Amino acid sequence: GETPALRRGGTRHWPGSGPVPLGDDLLTGPVDGELELAGSWSALEGRVALDAPLIAVAGSGPLTRVGGALGAVARLAFAEGDLRVETLDLHLGELLDLTASGAVRGGGRLDAWLAGEGTLDTLGLGLEATLTSTNLSWLERLELGLRRTGGRLTASVAVAGTAAAPELTGLAQVRDGMLRAGSAPPVEELDLDLVLDAKQVTLAQLTASV
Repeated sequence: GETPALRRGGTRHWPGSGPVPLGDDLLTGPVDGELELAGSWSALEGRVALDAPLIAVAGSGPLTRVGGALGAVARLAFAEGDLRVETLDLHLGELLDLTASGAVRGGGRLDAWLAGEGTLDTLGLGLEATLTSTNLSWLERLELGLRRTGGRLTASVAVAGTAAAPELTGLAQVRDGMLRAGSAPPVEELDLDLVLDAKQVTLAQLTASV
C-alpha cells in the first residue's frame, strides 16, 4: 500500500532518555532535540539537531570501565533515503574526543528498520572522522594487562564500506607514549605511526626507549 506521510517539527526534551544499550554499556540522560522532518518512513526528508551534554554510562562494557560521562552533539539531515551527518561530536569525560561528518547511504530508510528488514549491510558509509586523546591512562582500565600507560593519541580516518564491514583509511599516531605490562620494564618516549589502508594496517614509524 501507499506509505503514509510523515511530518514532525518543533523542540523536544527527553529528560531521562534511556537506558539505551550500547554493547555491554547502558546510556541514560537528558536529550534536547530540534526536529523538522517530512516525507515518509521510506524517504525521510529534513533535519534533526540533538544535544546530550551529560549521558551517564553504566554496565560492564568498555565505556563503563574507562569512566566519565558521555556527551554528544549531532546535526543530521535526511534526503532521498540517505542520512547526512553534518556534525557529530562525542566526548568521554576529558579522555576521548571524536568528531565525524559525511554520509550514511540508506540511513533514511526507516521503514526497513521498523519492519525488521534493516541490517548493517544495508548502510553504506562515507564518513571522515578524527579521534583525539590527550591522556592514554584510560587504557589501564580495559583489562589489557597494562599497569601504566600515558601519552597522546590522534587519528584521522576516512570510513567507507558498510556498517557491517567498515573500511578505514588514514593515519593514527601516538606521541610521548608510555606503557608497562606486567613485570616487564616500562616502554617510554614512545612515538608510533600506523597507516590504515582498508583492511591493512602498516607500522610506518616506531621509536621508544626501554
